[in-house]
Amino acid sequence: MLSEYVALIAVANLFAWVIAWNVMSGWLAGFVYHTAIPLSSFVLATAGTAVLALVTVGREIVRVMRSRPVSSLRYE
Repeated sequence: MLSEYVALIAVANLFAWVIAWNVMSGWLAGFVYHTAIPLSSFVLATAGTAVLALVTVGREIVRVMRSRPVSSLRYE
């Protein structure tokens, strides 16, 4: 289950990298003094996204594991 989330995060970040690279390159090309976009900013953003998503999913997994199935089935 966690590997599915990792794959979704990787695909989403790949699309985001391409879009951000194209938009930022086009925007920076309009300036007289422009700089290159470092790859480290994309890697850092991907790491932050992955950590945030995995902590959120992990917290929900732990919450479900600690719940009592009998009490949740009683209300359904």
